Amino acid sequence: MENNSLRPVTLKVQIPFCVHRCEFCSRPLIGGRDTERLHFYALALQKEILQNAGEFEDCRITAIHFGGGMASTLAGPDFYLLCKTLRENYRVDEDAPVTLRATFLDINSGSLPFHRRAGVRRYDYEVLSLEPRDFPHLCYPSTIGWAQDVSNVTHAAQRQNMGLVLLYGKQSITPAHFRRSLLAAARSHACHILLQRYEGQDGPETDEEAAARLEEARALLPEYGFFEYLPRRFAKKGCEDRYALNRAAGFDHIAFGMGAVTCFDGVRSTNTMDLKTYFLHSGEYEKIAADVRALP
Repeated sequence: MENNSLRPVTLKVQIPFCVHRCEFCSRPLIGGRDTERLHFYALALQKEILQNAGEFEDCRITAIHFGGGMASTLAGPDFYLLCKTLRENYRVDEDAPVTLRATFLDINSGSLPFHRRAGVRRYDYEVLSLEPRDFPHLCYPSTIGWAQDVSNVTHAAQRQNMGLVLLYGKQSITPAHFRRSLLAAARSHACHILLQRYEGQDGPETDEEAAARLEEARALLPEYGFFEYLPRRFAKKGCEDRYALNRAAGFDHIAFGMGAVTCFDGVRSTNTMDLKTYFLHSGEYEKIAADVRALP
């Protein structure tokens, strides 16, 4: 069957792990860095991917997103293994972009070769803000240190399409600090910027204050060549996120991993977030599907 006659879908690989759980984040996550656990999770993911390949033989994957947490915590070989498994068992468009949600700390000379071999073309780095110092593992409290890290990663991954995730809507991030973050991001080598609103209970801005920060971004970023192609998503021309665009356009969506949500053929299916259940039964859809319902 020719690719152009196949049904276009998007695909997400859910990596619901992060070193720390932040109060602003509403995603279901498992905290702590555990290399052995992540390796076994990658193997369980591979099993789920393989067991479900026959269900999607009439589909072609237009874009792949590794997210749901800090996907860059996966070791390079495990990440490459999952991408290789997908390409060998599913019909993936040759130009399908692979996006990786990441932190600067995880991207280095050891992981980059595996990412390149796996076809990663986009990074979404969680920077969040230059200030204050209450996000020590994600943000950089000085302009100089943050800019140097951006420069180092950009040099190492200069062929990649680099994006940044910035936080807005928290009172302790003053308007001045937010503007500094925007300017630093706009003047960096980033090609796309995602604004993420703070969702924690401690010191959120009012809706009016948060809206003012968002409007400032909408006024400032176009001066540096960025345009808003989806709500809170900005990019330079040609650097838009195809995965996000296709999801917004209503493409059917396949997802694998703990907490993964698949929307396909009018049915929404959500995987379990129980680690033990997923490790033991990742290849058995009936046992890991925590919720299955018709789409409205």
